[in-house]
Amino acid sequence: MDTMEQNFSLICRKFTKFLNSELKNAGITPAELSYLSYLLEQNGMTQDELAKASCVDKAAVTRVMQTLEKKGVVERRADEADKRANRIYLTDKAYHYADVRKEVRQKWLRIIDVQMSQQEMQQLEQHVEEIAEKVKKAVP
Repeated sequence: MDTMEQNFSLICRKFTKFLNSELKNAGITPAELSYLSYLLEQNGMTQDELAKASCVDKAAVTRVMQTLEKKGVVERRADEADKRANRIYLTDKAYHYADVRKEVRQKWLRIIDVQMSQQEMQQLEQHVEEIAEKVKKAVP
């Protein structure tokens, strides 16, 4: 029988492959969509906040934000309180990708078709979120 770790690894690899396939013609990469997801939840985050939330180094966030800025999806502005920090704001164009994100999520849920009630799905998402938060704290 497969271990939980093997199953998580397999799901992550297959999900990455799925995302790459689904987004290849959308004009956005999975990494870019991930950052947009954070910004859709909290528009105006600083690059440092994005780095911390996504557990990625600041340089990686800067590179992706530069690409998204060139695509006209985000706007970077100096923080009024701390001129060294950049806040990231979504443009109108970014909201098109919110629809793409929703479509991709729905397609993924149809693929995994785990036959859960809405309540069970919410509980699963909550448990996965709790696990992610614990991992963020425990593993540097």
